[in-house]
Amino acid sequence: IPNSLVEEYLTLPGERFEFETAMLLTALRRKTRIEEVPIQTVYLDGNKSTHFRPVADSWAIYKLILGTFFKYSLSSLSSCLIDFALFQLLLLALGSLSWEVKVTLATVGARVCSSLYNYAVNRQLVFSRGRLGKGTFLKYYILCAAQMLCSAGGVLLFCQWARLPELPAKIVVDGVLFFISYRIQRNWVFAERGEREKS
Repeated sequence: IPNSLVEEYLTLPGERFEFETAMLLTALRRKTRIEEVPIQTVYLDGNKSTHFRPVADSWAIYKLILGTFFKYSLSSLSSCLIDFALFQLLLLALGSLSWEVKVTLATVGARVCSSLYNYAVNRQLVFSRGRLGKGTFLKYYILCAAQMLCSAGGVLLFCQWARLPELPAKIVVDGVLFFISYRIQRNWVFAERGEREKS
């Protein structure tokens, strides 16, 4: 580990194999060059003295690897429930308008409300890895606007071409957008300052 990274790596969470995984994930996020150096490995008595605990250490490693995505999933699920509920309520409230206008306005209204909640949760709980860069609110809403347009356009497309009702169409479209949004939020919107400078 080069001296320039030692101070940062000393602040990483975990011990044992979990700590090693945290270092590798940090190096991956920061695009740090990793060089593999061959060493001689000596196993005594068929490696009976291994310190690896299959269940406990595997759980710690997978929790570290999937922790952010799990929190993002919970944040998105709760936001999604808010979004779907408001979408349905707005469809009913806008009943006298044309179908295209009704779907578009319901999508926009529901997304504005659910996105305010989602931004706060993601910034504070999901992607709070360190010093977040400036402008996360603006970046989040650039992404939100693009996602909202894709959602509205996708729902209209699925309803017209696949003859799906509005709500199932919205579930399919927003399900695909969920994974795309995770990558963009992790790598751009809520990226740490040092992370963006090195990418």
